[in-house]
Amino acid sequence: GAVEVRLGYRAAKTIWLAPGTHGIPAHGTAATRFGAALTVAPLNPDSIDDLAIGEPGLAVAGHPAAGGVQILFGGLHGFSVGPLITRSSPGIPGDPQTGEHFGTSIAAWRTEAPSPSTGPDTDHLLIGAPGTSVIDPSDTSHPGAGSVVEADYAVNKTGWAATTSVTTYT
Repeated sequence: GAVEVRLGYRAAKTIWLAPGTHGIPAHGTAATRFGAALTVAPLNPDSIDDLAIGEPGLAVAGHPAAGGVQILFGGLHGFSVGPLITRSSPGIPGDPQTGEHFGTSIAAWRTEAPSPSTGPDTDHLLIGAPGTSVIDPSDTSHPGAGSVVEADYAVNKTGWAATTSVTTYT
């Protein structure tokens, strides 16, 4: 997959982002589904919009289609590669599961109320993982179980911190 980004007033510049281009790691084949989900939000302290790109078919730690989300930090001259967030990332709850499809959906929002744990202006990502087995990873008798992971970037801190895992059933 690939993502087309139009930068500037009236799309003055168009760039294509894909694994293996612009410093984005090549994670394998087209099966990663790079670009299946996208969201734009200021995810680091510079207040410039950044891009979160879902790769729900990404193999992680030997688990096919466990999925991930590639972060690209926006800047005045384009993007720089940020972290790849997966279930094996520090602070993200749970372990990678085959067929979890972490990164199938992504949403972002900002809270502007001060918090003792994160400080003011915290940016949040919700990452959907519809194939998560919430009862037992080896239990296939509950299809459609899924989860959403809330990953926070605190503007006054220096990294990602998972705050909770919300389980939903479909």
